[in-house]
Amino acid sequence: MSSLAADMQSLSPIIVTAPTARNGVTLLQRLLNSSRQIIVYGENTMIMDHLPKIVRSATFFYKASGEEVKEARRKFLSETTESWTSNLWPDMEAFMLRMYDAFYAGTLVYEQSTRQYGYERWGIKIPMTNPGMVEIFRVLMPNCSVVGIYRNPYEVVRSAKARNFITDLAGVQHYAAQWAANLRALQEKSGEVHLIAHDDLAANPEAVITKLERVTGVTGMDRTVMDRRINSFEGYVEPEPLTDEEAAAIQAHAGEMMVKMGYQVEQTV
Repeated sequence: MSSLAADMQSLSPIIVTAPTARNGVTLLQRLLNSSRQIIVYGENTMIMDHLPKIVRSATFFYKASGEEVKEARRKFLSETTESWTSNLWPDMEAFMLRMYDAFYAGTLVYEQSTRQYGYERWGIKIPMTNPGMVEIFRVLMPNCSVVGIYRNPYEVVRSAKARNFITDLAGVQHYAAQWAANLRALQEKSGEVHLIAHDDLAANPEAVITKLERVTGVTGMDRTVMDRRINSFEGYVEPEPLTDEEAAAIQAHAGEMMVKMGYQVEQTV
């Protein structure tokens, strides 16, 4: 392990996530940032998804094919160039370690920038792109804290439609399936992930925010953040009721997880 990797692994950023967009992840970001004790940065799939996937792929390839690659290189260098060469690679271990360094060099920018701006703590907010996203990141940065927020998928889909994230029934099906799969992944890691129900935050903000402060160590959050909505995007319209067909699609793809999380499966919004 390089010194860069060792230094970055010792950090403890806060990851603020959700099963999909429109679950309240920006609200949590705003609450944490209102403390002025931390900078929770905006969405960056390079750091949270793309680079960790590259690291995982390079590690898997090295473990699965490292000896084969080494033998192909030995044969080329000492015997013949007339052989199958798709597996002719340079040092695979060195390549794998450079992929780790690429990830840690990216996180180093976050650490250095945060210090430059006068803060000591930082985090990233990003809805999950796949069920394994948080798990991969936690392997690379084992001291990170993860806070997740989830919301009734009926409300999520209504809000996503208002933002034009969903434009047809296939989009509803995809959102519902993603919500269920990603929330299941978060819920299964409940000992490592602090999960917040959007309904609980809305109904009893003081209790939930107080617990959030205790869990994260970020104190002094501005409670009035809960009184303000940030929905001034161009083209945004107020959410409309779902059609029966859309509700049926949500039930088909997310109904089991809705029951598990205590939601009424029949449409009530």
